[in-house]
Amino acid sequence: MDAAFPAASKSPLDGGACVSLGFDCGVLSSLPIYQRRTIRSTLFGGNNEIIELLRLQAPTLELELDFQVGRVILHGSNADIAWALPHVHALSENLQPELKRTVAHLLKDGLGLTVQELNVYLEKQFAAQLKNLPPAPVPQSLLQLQRSHFQCTESFVQVLPGRCWVVPDVLTALECEEWICRAQTHGLDPSKAAAARHNSRTKDFIDLDMAQLVWSRFPLELLHEVGMTPPNTDVRNVHEEWRISRYQPGQFFRAHYDENYTRGYQRDSHGSDRIIRNLRGEQGETSSHTLLLILSDDFSKGATRFWPTGNYDEAVDVMAPRGSMLVFEQVNLLHEGCVLEEGMKFVAQGALMRAPPPDFIPHPNRSTFDKGFRFGPDLSSFNVGVSKFGAQNR
Repeated sequence: MDAAFPAASKSPLDGGACVSLGFDCGVLSSLPIYQRRTIRSTLFGGNNEIIELLRLQAPTLELELDFQVGRVILHGSNADIAWALPHVHALSENLQPELKRTVAHLLKDGLGLTVQELNVYLEKQFAAQLKNLPPAPVPQSLLQLQRSHFQCTESFVQVLPGRCWVVPDVLTALECEEWICRAQTHGLDPSKAAAARHNSRTKDFIDLDMAQLVWSRFPLELLHEVGMTPPNTDVRNVHEEWRISRYQPGQFFRAHYDENYTRGYQRDSHGSDRIIRNLRGEQGETSSHTLLLILSDDFSKGATRFWPTGNYDEAVDVMAPRGSMLVFEQVNLLHEGCVLEEGMKFVAQGALMRAPPPDFIPHPNRSTFDKGFRFGPDLSSFNVGVSKFGAQNR
């Protein structure tokens, strides 16, 4: 047996077991995230077919890639791990030559930088983009809806007929604080890919309790109105993944269209190191509307601006009170987060899911996919690489 493949050992993580891939520590971690997907596909198949085959005998099995150390970590019941361990070991041993050729090719064609060097490179690239970013467009006509506009209402306020609504008092002040704390504990990463988004936000932040709470407080009348919009299928639930963002003074999110996505059986994490399974819903459910919950309001400026015509002519600024929820259509409604002037702004972005179309056929290896978000007019140069989970949009 090759000395590069020692016997599988116990991992310090969750008492699971791990199998070495035969690389020196840190070699795989030097690969950018978008290249790590190639390593995962080499090991487990483009749609994780190998993992699904193993799960036929070991249904609780989860496989995680530790790119820092260069190993596969097995999670699951003791019996499933014991059964799967020799199979994963054999898989890694058989694929070692191909893995080494693949990594060598990626490092040659890529930047070939360490993680630290890559971060410095991305920060410099981001700073250069930020310096050359064109000024934000100024609307020819502007309607401003301040926080007072949404107070003292028992239901919801229509901002753009059939396209955008505000629901006050979805969360209490205490719940807003709890959500902010959860996000900070999880970690908020600063944007590095495109200077048109200048904030920090969570990745792979899954919270089913938060989704169920928002769903339980969604006005029935508004659900009826949303259900009459494309794709004209039943409104099913609130997606369990959230992007909680923090804006500091001077930060912003330039005009863009939100992506919509379709549930598969699973998807890769944004670091491509593990699989994230669906916690609710069914394959084929498609998101149609963004949910934007306002978690703080001790800031000035920083409104959510909508450009309903898709051009930089008419605009509507929304400054909703803390605990409010904006509900607006994805894909076709251009909007932006205006520059924050003072204070700290926290928002939580989620999605409203619709029933699958009648002709949708589920498949056990189907991954969740999305169309990617798009920046608006005059920002098309930033649209390179914004599609697909784990790329720029996440």
